Amino acid sequence: MKNIVLIILLLWACQAYAQNITVTNDASPATRKGYYNWKVYLVASSTVLSTIKEVVYTLHPTFKYPVQTVKASTRNRNFSYSASGWGEFDIKVKIVYNNSKRTPLYLVHHLRFSKAKG
Repeated sequence: MKNIVLIILLLWACQAYAQNITVTNDASPATRKGYYNWKVYLVASSTVLSTIKEVVYTLHPTFKYPVQTVKASTRNRNFSYSASGWGEFDIKVKIVYNNSKRTPLYLVHHLRFSKAKG
């Protein structure tokens, strides 16, 4: 079973790589001690982004509303979602395309408050 899950994850990763879609985040200290303001968003060409209908972010279950859907709009071209919090965690990302026959793309992004060194 683990091998099947691994193969599926690799296929999803290959699909994202083939389309040059990545998920990243920015973060900065908030006024509340120990908290950070953060934003998660997609990075891709405008051509690729124009094929996306919406992005569903599933946050840590401690959030009041852990499932956030960001729909395509001219004001939010990279499907960004902003929030604040005190801990890093994995965000599940579901990319839904305009073409309903196209399989959604599932990714996971680890929210970080500091840039990785190296």
